[in-house]
Amino acid sequence: MLVSRGGEVLYHAAFGMAQHGARVGTDAPDTIFDLSSLTKPLATTTAFLSIVAEGKVQIDDRVTRFFPNFGVHGKNHVTFRNLLAHCSGLPGWRPYHREIVRVEREGRINFIGSQGAKELVYEHIHRERPEYETGARSIYIATSASCCSAS
Repeated sequence: MLVSRGGEVLYHAAFGMAQHGARVGTDAPDTIFDLSSLTKPLATTTAFLSIVAEGKVQIDDRVTRFFPNFGVHGKNHVTFRNLLAHCSGLPGWRPYHREIVRVEREGRINFIGSQGAKELVYEHIHRERPEYETGARSIYIATSASCCSAS
């Protein structure tokens, strides 16, 4: 938990236990958690639908409209709907956070959460090869590819 006001940290503490692989330990304020699929409903979908409501993007826009480098390896037809429905063809999970932590531990101070860390992840995603045809299956949603069709 972090409480701040005007940029000043008033309280910063951690509670509970963290499990990292086989290692279990007490949480610390600097413990890094991989939220994975929880990020989708809590942050990504909410933020994305806000910009859809503002008319800045459409759910069926191709990702390459905004991120041209994303289209390599046959991903040029993937839409935001495909990404939100987890049926883009991309793998369900990659441990991108491990490289970010490694870079920081090797001396790049404040790399975690930096623009450089975000760009590193974007580069990996852009270079990612699809594991299956877009719309052929869904990683987190129990329904089939019908989740990906435009309505």
